[in-house]
Amino acid sequence: MEEIIKTIAETIRIERIRKRLSQEKLSELVDITPSYLSNIENGKVNPSIVVVNRIFNALDLYFNITSF
Repeated sequence: MEEIIKTIAETIRIERIRKRLSQEKLSELVDITPSYLSNIENGKVNPSIVVVNRIFNALDLYFNITSF
């Protein structure tokens, strides 16, 4: 499970940077705090599937749990 969280966290961080979004802007788009997004990107928290899906949607990524 830790590996899945790490992969999701890395994917979010890489895609956010690639799309030139700040943590503040992305967190605003998905209605979470910037500190929570930072914790997600650093693998410090285990976000719900709902939150991960909202982040992936904001980044125009397809979320499929079997991909991880």
